[in-house]
Amino acid sequence: MSLYLQPTQSREGAPNTYELQLANAIEQVFTNGAQAPEQLAAGLNELDVPGPEGEPWTVENFTAEMARLGK
Repeated sequence: MSLYLQPTQSREGAPNTYELQLANAIEQVFTNGAQAPEQLAAGLNELDVPGPEGEPWTVENFTAEMARLGK
């Protein structure tokens, strides 16, 4: 038995295309030095990653989307 968390073991299924693209973009934003939600939202906007409903990312919709995806 592996002692490492499998990325989907607490989910009902594998991540979809949107979730994978968003995760890759967030990883890039972190790599670029972002640490705070404001920086994450700005970084996603700089990468032209559309927010929920296609609007630009804000702290509010970023935290709401992370909460939604974390359920």
